[in-house]
Amino acid sequence: MATPEDVTVTAMTIEPNMCALDAPIAINMNYTLTKPVTDAVWEVVYEADYTNKRKSVALHTTDPTPALAAGEHNFSYACPAIKTEGIKEKYLLQTSVLRLTLHGANEPNIVSVN
Repeated sequence: MATPEDVTVTAMTIEPNMCALDAPIAINMNYTLTKPVTDAVWEVVYEADYTNKRKSVALHTTDPTPALAAGEHNFSYACPAIKTEGIKEKYLLQTSVLRLTLHGANEPNIVSVN
């Protein structure tokens, strides 16, 4: 069973660094696994008002990788815009995070990268 200690992020870029929520963004992350993960999926979520109400917007979930081996890997995702319809502006003005979470078969939430 993989744990957060089995995942090391070696490089990460999110471009552009600062932009409006309705602007395109691109995420590129290199990481290393010390243990394999079965049926691995990465989930990308935007969380508005992270410190209080946590209004989440699911952006992307990868197709499962049946056997993600130990070793070096890359995750990339391009998002045309973060859809915030239905979230009150007062929540969008609070502290927010972009969260990438690795899940495996019978192993939810192995690691989250904010």
